[in-house]
Amino acid sequence: MIHNKQIEYHTRQFDKPYRSTIAFYKWLDEMGLFSGTKNILDVACGAGSNLAYFAGKKPHINFLGFDHDKKLVNIGRKKIKSANLSNAEIRLDDVYKINKRNFQNLNGVMILQTLSWLEHYDKALVNIFKLNPDWIAASSLFFDGEIDAFIT
Repeated sequence: MIHNKQIEYHTRQFDKPYRSTIAFYKWLDEMGLFSGTKNILDVACGAGSNLAYFAGKKPHINFLGFDHDKKLVNIGRKKIKSANLSNAEIRLDDVYKINKRNFQNLNGVMILQTLSWLEHYDKALVNIFKLNPDWIAASSLFFDGEIDAFIT
């Protein structure tokens, strides 16, 4: 069950994208991964704010995302519709049981800040590789120790 604070995390960046989203977009662009690309999948996209940001920047590319949380998917669908992004769509699916038939002809797969939160990230990656995209780009923090942070 998703809580209100988690929903807020997933929705507030529709209005103001996180720096990590902007940096990931710039990295993909600098790598030339958008060139010749028609279809990109955003794995475990939450409410789809990253997907919406990318779709707004690259209207000639179709962005498809999925998440396992029905509430986030519904919120994301409403946000994308209200933003009038015809090149963005969110579906309900599970990274551990991806229905390959729902995700064909993918040029790229992006996974933003998700893998390190999954209990079985290795199983998720195997399923993602089975989708056979041209490229996969991921950002995640894997660190198995204590971290001190100061946030202002």
